Amino acid sequence: MSALVGVSGPGGFNRTLTASTTLNGLRQGTYSLRANPVAHPGLPFVRYRPTNPAEGSSLGVEVGGANLPVTAVRYTRIPGRLRVQVEGLPAGARATLRAIGSFASSDFALGNGEQRFNLEAGRYTLEWPRLPDPGGRGNWLPDRNNFNVDVPSDGEADAGTVRYTLEPNPYRLNLNVRLRGGGASSLSPKVCIQPADTVQGGISPDAEVPDCLFR
Repeated sequence: MSALVGVSGPGGFNRTLTASTTLNGLRQGTYSLRANPVAHPGLPFVRYRPTNPAEGSSLGVEVGGANLPVTAVRYTRIPGRLRVQVEGLPAGARATLRAIGSFASSDFALGNGEQRFNLEAGRYTLEWPRLPDPGGRGNWLPDRNNFNVDVPSDGEADAGTVRYTLEPNPYRLNLNVRLRGGGASSLSPKVCIQPADTVQGGISPDAEVPDCLFR
């Protein structure tokens, strides 16, 4: 990252600095320092703003006498914002989003709906957790996970929508088939299993009916 700092002074002195340096052979007098915003070389959407001197202003430095003035030009990273939309969580549940960034990481407890929050500018990997169902029916899983998003300085990144759906616990049905009567040992029983409505006792027209099981 190269910071552009302009230095002007007596006798028409004018220099542009891109790194820390020592200026020698200066005339005695007051020199003016002016700093400009700069972008990160590897992440151009991340920008830095000067704070000393502040952007749009200058800093006067007296040069002369026995003392060599040391002047620090300071920069700060300009933050950005992130927008996310969460859908499908059970009522009252909150998912802890883990945002792992280039310069900082943050955790956010998010419920259903659209949310916006401030973040350090940078490239983030968003990790969404699986949530145990409060009723013990299984786990709520996100349809997206571990994806990247770039948060720009003085701008907003849109992470899109993350939808949660319930992955039910697996169940097992044990069948004990007993045959009674003469010649039962020569029979090959056929057992059919079909999903049924627990209240009405009927089968939904949209239900998948597995093939019959042979024993």
